[in-house]
Amino acid sequence: MTAKEFTEQLKAKTPDIDLLIASVGSEIAPVIIKEYTCLPKGDSYQEDTNPIFELFINYNHNISIGFIGFLQKISTINGFIHFALFQEDLVVIDKDSDEILVVIPDDLFSLEPGEYPPISFYCAQNSASFLNMFILYAEFNANELLGKRYNPQEKEFLLEELSQKAGGEKYKKFISVLLNIQTPQS
Repeated sequence: MTAKEFTEQLKAKTPDIDLLIASVGSEIAPVIIKEYTCLPKGDSYQEDTNPIFELFINYNHNISIGFIGFLQKISTINGFIHFALFQEDLVVIDKDSDEILVVIPDDLFSLEPGEYPPISFYCAQNSASFLNMFILYAEFNANELLGKRYNPQEKEFLLEELSQKAGGEKYKKFISVLLNIQTPQS
């Protein structure tokens, strides 16, 4: 998935403003709509092999959907590229593998050279997979904002679908948190 495809699909998943006003009120609805919006920075478009970098290079955005909020600017911290927050933790790209991870800020900032931080969640196998998964998550979130309540079977189906978009079984724990699915403790 390219950044352009991501922004087009995110726009298509944006909740209808009138339905959203009826669901959450006229003060909150425009804020939510803005959180689904990506606007081109200019007339020229700079391609990048990493679609998340491409998104930040070419679009102004306020993406903040559910538990995930994209930053306004990317930063590099000890070999990891920080581009979003998952609640209060950092969503990062591992520069070596391109895998998307959630790490605790203190753990990342206190690394010695060559050390690897403890991973809270494995999110996606790469940036394109993360954006593919995120589109379906945005749709899920929009539907919930509009009052849809998913039954356990629907959530399990979404868990499988989003996990596959993210890259497979390794990412299910993260997806289950996004979908608020209670998993048995191991």
